[in-house]
Amino acid sequence: MPTLDDVPSLREFGARLVAADERSVARRRRGTTTVAALAGAIVAAASFTGAAAVALTAATGSPVPSFARGDDTGVFPAPGTSRISTVRAADPGSGLPWTVRVGRSRGGLVCIGVGQLDGASFGIRGADGRFRTTSPIGSDDCGPAPRAAAPVVALRGFSGPRADDPAGAATLVFGSGGSGLRSVVVRAGDGRDRTARPAADGTFVVALPGWPEGAASAATLRWADGRERVVRLGLADGNAPDPSGMFSWSNDALFRVHVHGRNSPRGCLSLVPVRVSGRRLGTLICVSRVARRALVRDVRTPVDGGRRTVVALETRKGERVTVRVGRRDFPVLVGMTADDPRRVVRTRDGRREVVRRPEAVTGPRAAIAILPAGVAPGEIDVRVVRDGRSTQITDVRGAGR
Repeated sequence: MPTLDDVPSLREFGARLVAADERSVARRRRGTTTVAALAGAIVAAASFTGAAAVALTAATGSPVPSFARGDDTGVFPAPGTSRISTVRAADPGSGLPWTVRVGRSRGGLVCIGVGQLDGASFGIRGADGRFRTTSPIGSDDCGPAPRAAAPVVALRGFSGPRADDPAGAATLVFGSGGSGLRSVVVRAGDGRDRTARPAADGTFVVALPGWPEGAASAATLRWADGRERVVRLGLADGNAPDPSGMFSWSNDALFRVHVHGRNSPRGCLSLVPVRVSGRRLGTLICVSRVARRALVRDVRTPVDGGRRTVVALETRKGERVTVRVGRRDFPVLVGMTADDPRRVVRTRDGRREVVRRPEAVTGPRAAIAILPAGVAPGEIDVRVVRDGRSTQITDVRGAGR
């Protein structure tokens, strides 16, 4: 296990971390907010020095300190092996271009990192306008050499000046598919495709605005021999990207279930933008218990203050709901609603008494899609697919507020 003497830069790291804590949030540079390795084994370095480096990047965005030469666990790029790929992606905020750095560990793993180019220097430009170089050790991910149908695809997010606002944030989809990779198409959260042309070695990078949870939903990679691989990105089960592509929505039942009476014709849950908490939490969305009726509601998002159209339908086990407006298909998230845990009883003397059960009773499953503002019910094509058969829902109506 490394000691402080093995990593002299930790003393500098501590001083800088304290200084960074005293700076205002507005002056923080963009730092890594989400790292998700997908479609390829990424090996993480298990050492306290690695944890310290990650904490520094997330808290202050300062460059990752260099490790001592003797600190080599076999999952770091070996000295002298890192090079900058020829691929480039324009920054969503008109900043420095993004690219990929590739190296190799002593054990033969391929190490890939993403950053910006300032001349010939590889690093990150922060919200304070300063460009800082990043070391391959501690910031690049290592895994088995990519090849056809077995790529390395990574998703990494960099926050903007405000951690609770996706404006100014950037999401990078990058990786490598080996020398036979011919094209990479990333389906962005706004429904549009972004195409990247890989370098000769198979490295690629795509830069998108917004938080990783909503900016990119999938990447399709195609090789010269005709093989194809689709990699799901960013979204967790129960989440759906906002139509803007800047963030995503969740219907997480924990702490977020709103209830209606057991005999009510509606079951309700709370729709919440991911990363939003406190007083701005939750928009109540209900589904009709009248068979095959979809309810449409206009809601306000607490993220950017704009409006969205939400369509909700009760769905049953074994069913899949699709929602389309024009030629665009919208992701559908499914969550459980709940009934009121209280029960009103009437005593012998005629008084009403409220009895509370230990917990809420699960209500119907709700299928929900978030659409752009101003979509009328008549423009929404809602279908239920079961056992390969698709049935259109003809009763689509406004639900009020």
